[in-house]
Amino acid sequence: MSYDDNEKSERIDAEQSAKTEQAKSDFDTGIISAEQKNERFLAAIGWLFPFVALILVFIKTTKSKPFLYNNSRQAVAYGAVFLASSIILSVLAAVLKLMVGFVPFFKIIIDGVSGMFSCIVILAVVLYSLIMAIRAFQGENVRFPYFGDIIEQYIN
Repeated sequence: MSYDDNEKSERIDAEQSAKTEQAKSDFDTGIISAEQKNERFLAAIGWLFPFVALILVFIKTTKSKPFLYNNSRQAVAYGAVFLASSIILSVLAAVLKLMVGFVPFFKIIIDGVSGMFSCIVILAVVLYSLIMAIRAFQGENVRFPYFGDIIEQYIN
């Protein structure tokens, strides 16, 4: 990344945080337009259902609304990471079953552990989605840690 890119990135982050603070203060005082309410609602829905966020990213009018566009891109990153990790974990569980599945006792243990692990992961994903949706609905410009910036480069 060049010096100009870093400077541009810092300027954009500063603008976004200023807009987020303004949106928070507007929300706290009760002064919020119908358009802002709609943007926040769509951003929250995007976090709950990443495929909706993917559609929002590619709608031209969304790009003119920085809050909605940024939250949609981050939700797409979140959905992509969740989908990729789900596929990888499923393949690993299938390979493990094939390797030790010929012993009935091991097969039962592997099925139980993978089922329990799947339930824990799904619960964590649902809770994280709810937290991010609530934060987006409150007007916060939510960022998905680690992977959000990487996937954002590909979306642009």
